[in-house]
Amino acid sequence: MTVDPRFAEPLARDPRSLDVWPTFLAATRTWGKLAGGQFLLFAAVLVPVLALFGLAAPGLSGAMLGATPDVIDPNELWSLGGVALLGMTAGGLVGIAAMLQADAALVGRAVPGAGSALSEAIGRVPAVVASYVLFILLVMIPYLICFIPLFLFLPRDASGPSPALVIGIVLTFLVAVPPLAALSILFRFGPILAAVRERGPVASLKESFALARGRIWRVIGYLVLVGVAVQAAMTGAVSLAVMAIPVHPVAACFVYALGIAVAIPFQVVQEVALLRRLEGMRDAPAGDEPLSDATDDDTPAPEPEPEPIP
Repeated sequence: MTVDPRFAEPLARDPRSLDVWPTFLAATRTWGKLAGGQFLLFAAVLVPVLALFGLAAPGLSGAMLGATPDVIDPNELWSLGGVALLGMTAGGLVGIAAMLQADAALVGRAVPGAGSALSEAIGRVPAVVASYVLFILLVMIPYLICFIPLFLFLPRDASGPSPALVIGIVLTFLVAVPPLAALSILFRFGPILAAVRERGPVASLKESFALARGRIWRVIGYLVLVGVAVQAAMTGAVSLAVMAIPVHPVAACFVYALGIAVAIPFQVVQEVALLRRLEGMRDAPAGDEPLSDATDDDTPAPEPEPEPIP
C-alpha cells in the first residue's frame, strides 16, 4: 500500500469508542487537505448545471433561492426536471469519486486523482444506485403504510381536516416516526459501503445495519454535528446567492453552486470517517484497557521470550 504522509492521522485514540468530537476534528483536517481538489471536482459539475438552470428557468431559480419573482412560466418546470436529472447523474458520479478519495485519505493511502477516482466510480454506480433505491424503499414504505390509512379512512369536515384526523396524525407521528427514523440511521451507510467497499446493494445494507446497531444515539449525535456545519455553509451560500439575484439569476446560481461545492465534500468526508470509525469499533479487539490507534513513539514492542527447549 502506498502511504501518503499528509493523511497519516488516526481518527480516534480508542478504536472501541466512536470518539465523536476527535473524529469530527480529524475528518475536518482531512477534508481541509482534500478541499482544493474536491472543490474543483464538484464545481466543474455543479456550476455549469446550476448556471444552465438559472438561464433556462430564471423565475423558478429565483423563487427556490428565496426571491419573489413577478411571474413564473409553467414551462420552467420542465427545465427543472431536466436539470435535476442531469445534476443527479453527474453529481452522483462525482460524489462516489469523492467517497473513494476520502476513504483513501482517512487511512493515509495515496489519494487517487480526479480522473482515476471518476474512472473507478463509474463501475460502482449500479450498486450505489440500487442501494439508494432499497434504502428509500425500506424507509419510505413504512411511512406510507402508517400515514396513508389516516387520509383514506378518517373523516374530514367540509371546512378542513376533522379533529379525529388531526389527532390520528399526531399519534401516528409520535408512535411511528422514532422507529422509522432509527431505520434510516441503521441503513444510512449502505450506499457508502457500496461505493468504497464494493458491496452489493443487499450486502451493503445488511452491513450498515450491523455497524450502526446499538450505536444509534452516537451516530445521530455525529450526524447532527455534521449537519449543523453543513447547514451553516449552505445558509451562507443561499444568502450570497440571494444578493446576486438582482445581477442575474445565472450569477445567483453560480454563487450557490460554489457553496454546494464546499459543503458536499465536507459532508462526504465526515460520513466516510464515521463509517471508518464504526468499522474500527467492530474490528477492535476486546480488552479491559483502552487501546490507541497510534503510539506516541516509534519504540518497537518487546518480542516474546522463546520457550525453553526441553
